[in-house]
Amino acid sequence: MRSIFAITLGFMLFFSSINIQFPVIASVLATTTTTTTSDSNATAAAIESLQRIESLLQTIKCNSPIRPWVDLSGCFLYRIPLSNADLRSADLSNADLRSADLSNADLKRASLVGANLVAASLSNANISGADLSFADLRGAFLRDANLESASLRDANLQNAYLVGANLRSANLSNANLFSAFFNNADLSCPGVGTRGEIPCVDLSNANLERASLPNADLDHANLSNANLIDANLSGADLSFADLSNATLTGADINGTNFIGVTMTGCIGCPQ
Repeated sequence: MRSIFAITLGFMLFFSSINIQFPVIASVLATTTTTTTSDSNATAAAIESLQRIESLLQTIKCNSPIRPWVDLSGCFLYRIPLSNADLRSADLSNADLRSADLSNADLKRASLVGANLVAASLSNANISGADLSFADLRGAFLRDANLESASLRDANLQNAYLVGANLRSANLSNANLFSAFFNNADLSCPGVGTRGEIPCVDLSNANLERASLPNADLDHANLSNANLIDANLSGADLSFADLSNATLTGADINGTNFIGVTMTGCIGCPQ
């Protein structure tokens, strides 16, 4: 009993310190205390108490007002309308955002690590500098989105729609881009005279099989070890890109610019 009382008192002090009103918490603690007095298994009661409080805290957190820096990590936000939302530097890691509407939202420098964004709409969204590592973006709509300097390392972008997107200096290493659409996307190195100072787009080890990249600007891009089998690279600018150990078997390279490209170990590159 003393241990339960100590835990209860500790949580009361904790909730008080974060300005959560005590009457809301009291109902949970009162139920727990009553249960404890009639329950011979104090350990089980303590665990149940902690689980209830944890669930309550998660509910409170996931109902926080939408604002910059908000913590919505792990929250269930399925199909939530967040168009034009200001979520700069917000924590949305591991959140369930399937089919969510984030069009025109400001997600600059937000954390979306491991987030579920399957079929989400992010058209015209500002996602620059955001971390989407390990995020699931299958079938996501990212038309004209700003992903400059964003990290999409190990992300799943299968069948994602990235037409007209700004991906300058983005990190797409190890990403799954199978059948993704990059038509007219900007994957160029940012600005003449800055090469070597600002990193160019990183597509090393990426799976770009059957990806659509016609007329894409990929100058100085890192495509080493990339899988470009059956990809559409017609009219693309690959000048000075790194294609070492990449595979272009069956790729459409009609009108593609290969000036200055590193092709060491490349399979399917023009001789």
